[in-house]
Amino acid sequence: MHLAAQAGVRYAMKNPSSYVHSNIAGFVNLLEVCKSANPQPAIVWASSSSVYGLNTKIPFSEKDRTDQPSSLYAATKKAGEEIAHTYNHIYGLSITGLRFFTVYGPWGRPDMAYFSFTKDILKRKPITIFEGPHHFSVARDFTYIDDIVKGCLGALDTAKKSTGSGGIKKGPAQLRVFNLGNTSPVPVSKLVNILEKLLKVKAKKIVLPMPANGDVLFTHANISLAQRELGYKPTTDLQTGLKKFVRWYLDYYTPTGKKICADLVRGAKDKRLRVKGPVRMPTKVLHITTRKSPCGEGTNTWDRFELRVHKRVIDLFSSPEVVKQITSITIEPGVEVEVTIADS
Repeated sequence: MHLAAQAGVRYAMKNPSSYVHSNIAGFVNLLEVCKSANPQPAIVWASSSSVYGLNTKIPFSEKDRTDQPSSLYAATKKAGEEIAHTYNHIYGLSITGLRFFTVYGPWGRPDMAYFSFTKDILKRKPITIFEGPHHFSVARDFTYIDDIVKGCLGALDTAKKSTGSGGIKKGPAQLRVFNLGNTSPVPVSKLVNILEKLLKVKAKKIVLPMPANGDVLFTHANISLAQRELGYKPTTDLQTGLKKFVRWYLDYYTPTGKKICADLVRGAKDKRLRVKGPVRMPTKVLHITTRKSPCGEGTNTWDRFELRVHKRVIDLFSSPEVVKQITSITIEPGVEVEVTIADS
């Protein structure tokens, strides 16, 4: 399986040679090695929904024209599909191309909208939302990573053997291309609304006309072929997928329990606040009174954060006591806790 590539529509305008080098020359290098192997391997590789370019027929079907790429990135992926056809025809390589539709989820690309929006919303920075002519809402067929993985496995499981050997074709070989999407385009504005609710932070939105950078106004996958041939069946809607992503993001990028403890110690050392962790706990902390965190219920970020109060442990989920004196400490990104400090 070949998933390596230079991805992203906008960066292609700044560094086109990187895209040609990785997505075309790199793919050819791989095919050259595979054609000469004995036996030849079957190849499954990542194409892109961007090959549909300026296509206005929806949903996008594998039978639709793909000769109007709107970006250099799309052109390199289209070139890859044509090169795959050539190596299949001449050398008997079994090749399956997968056209991914806006893949999102944990460990995703930080430059993608859902990822950068999450980061900026938590930091209270404005986010830019693009719209088309006449205030047309930009929409994407967001597809969760787990569903994409299932599609990839289906392609691997159904790939037939190559028919060549040592660079010599011995018969016709399998050549396929499939859409892997979610079949449910969602406006980017709705994506932002979901993130606001999950993060419990209101986004500062700047709405601008879409620039001429090669991005398209919408994507919408027809997956009937993948359903029939690969058994592909996406099951994750955007609300569920973003909830999983936000949970991962907060666990990965916000401080862990120990880090929070250490920051609290540093932030309130003038009041002799100490927190359970690498040092022993005196009894200066009276209560934890409020939890203000974008983590939400069910995340791990706060699970092990505890304060010992007069020989008993109180965690951040169960301390609504009334307080006498409150000190607020903010821990980036967007995490705020309030604790009561005993008088010195």
